[in-house]
Amino acid sequence: MSARVSEAYVLQTWPFKEGDLIVSFLARDYGKLRGVARRARRPKSGFGSGLERLSHVRMSYFHRENRELVTIDSCEILHSQFGLVNDFAAACALDFFAEVSEQLLPAAEPNEKYFRLITAVLDDLRNGNGSSAQAGPGAERHGQLIQDNVSHTATPVGRSVVRDKHSSAQAEGSVVRDKQTWRAVTYFSVWAVKLAGLLPELHVCLGCGTWLDDPEKPERAWFARGRAGLHCHDCRRALDIRSAWELSSESRAIAEQILHTPIGQLPARVWTQSTAADLRRFLAQQMEAQIERKLITFPVLEAAA
Repeated sequence: MSARVSEAYVLQTWPFKEGDLIVSFLARDYGKLRGVARRARRPKSGFGSGLERLSHVRMSYFHRENRELVTIDSCEILHSQFGLVNDFAAACALDFFAEVSEQLLPAAEPNEKYFRLITAVLDDLRNGNGSSAQAGPGAERHGQLIQDNVSHTATPVGRSVVRDKHSSAQAEGSVVRDKQTWRAVTYFSVWAVKLAGLLPELHVCLGCGTWLDDPEKPERAWFARGRAGLHCHDCRRALDIRSAWELSSESRAIAEQILHTPIGQLPARVWTQSTAADLRRFLAQQMEAQIERKLITFPVLEAAA
């Protein structure tokens, strides 16, 4: 038996026996592992909230040779995602990240790049939500409004003014969260498919090899379930792909930017649910073809506009 301490993200948990949990987690140095957390479901458990999904923890566990499950001894929270659960779209994004990671990642294979991907998108979500030290632009204003609320409680007029300002700050914060959520989801989806080796060429027709991004005459591109790449208009008709979706040239350009730019340095744009929605659908289909099942969280996430 060897004792290990790893920086990790909790992916998923399942009840086990009377008060235990089976925990799937992504360790930075050992990849995706599963272990037993004894008495984790009991009221006085020493694990506390450290086993919530996508909690960033320092995991202590014991590994025995020829054993599929490790024995989890303790976990220390480094970052929690509790600040994101109040926003429905962000909470759905967390479930999506966890499901994709659980389904795509092979067991016990270190993947430093994937670990850094999760860290980057979670940091981006927390920053936009104002729940970390590097809060979004609305956080400082919101903190000042809390102080104003204390100083204006003496008069009804003061309360009314603060209420209006507070509502405005909440609206601004909602816009920032939406922006961060869809940017983070799109960035994660592109790189999760890329790191899994499932991302096809986005600039060439799979059928005839036509270059789709000719600056003089850009081609339209379509994708269909069960097909790995994109098809030009002629190949789509030749193959009789009736249930096909178009992948716009703008979405293909966004994917190219994501592959060459850190998430915090992407060109400024207004991110909404409709931004690159066709790209996310295409990427989800590539994932589903690999895992041979439908993603549960993807349709819920896309409906969380």
